[in-house]
Amino acid sequence: MNENNKRLIREIILFAIALIPLAYALLFYNKLPESIPTHWNTAGDVDGWTTKGILYLLMLSLPVLFNIVLLYAPKVDPQRADVMMKSSIYFLIRGSIVSVLSVMLAVSIYIALGHDVPMSTLVSLIIGIMFLMISYYLPRIPYNYFVAYRNPWTLYSKEIWKKTHSFAGTIFFLVGVYMLLSKQLFPKENVITQFMWIVCMMLCCFAPIIYSMYLYQKEVNGGKRPKKNKK
Repeated sequence: MNENNKRLIREIILFAIALIPLAYALLFYNKLPESIPTHWNTAGDVDGWTTKGILYLLMLSLPVLFNIVLLYAPKVDPQRADVMMKSSIYFLIRGSIVSVLSVMLAVSIYIALGHDVPMSTLVSLIIGIMFLMISYYLPRIPYNYFVAYRNPWTLYSKEIWKKTHSFAGTIFFLVGVYMLLSKQLFPKENVITQFMWIVCMMLCCFAPIIYSMYLYQKEVNGGKRPKKNKK
């Protein structure tokens, strides 16, 4: 089997995964209640509802729409990020996003049908696994203008890009491990658990950016590259 056929098969599989929530809802549509849970807080309690209908079915189509957008978005990048479309790393990133979204929507349907699911524990597990997967991808993402930590400092040199994403991979790994163990460490929802969630998100968002700034200053001040004069 050649590479094009393999790529086609994996795209078909991913689109099938993206269609699971919509197909599931259509199959049991008559059994669904009028009010369907769509959002849960960090304690696992429902704090968002919607009514079944066209808008609900459109929401269940989001994995398909996300998959299409992520599939073709690299083509509009001016720095030829369209080469990312053919890379296994980009497919795994796209597949992870679509799969997590499909699972969460399918679970909401399952709960709406009257089944009990510990959403707080499930969300922690899913996010933990997703962060561990991201930690594996990040150091392997090639220098590009489309995905990952793209800022003036990481794009300044491929060396800074590589070191920043290796550092980010470590951060995501530690956060992923914490997410998997969070319910064992803090069984009850309280101020500490909410604070830890905020800390984890802040670390993932800002720690790699600050580190890339540090690497940039170190490279410039170390004389590896002349600092550009302002006009």
